[in-house]
Amino acid sequence: MAIMKRLAVIGSGAIGGTVIVRLAQAAEHNVVVCDRSFVPQFTLEAPEDKMTATPELFTSG
Repeated sequence: MAIMKRLAVIGSGAIGGTVIVRLAQAAEHNVVVCDRSFVPQFTLEAPEDKMTATPELFTSG
């Protein structure tokens, strides 16, 4: 039985956005994003694939 891990990523810039999408692709991770602004969906485009994620989001505004 797999244990789901809840992970928070602070900031969704270039590095944070990449981490968000990669973690969200793994079924055992529940990703929460903490950021100043609302971003409804994150997209990571790589030469071999295009991945999207719609994680839970906490904003300050």
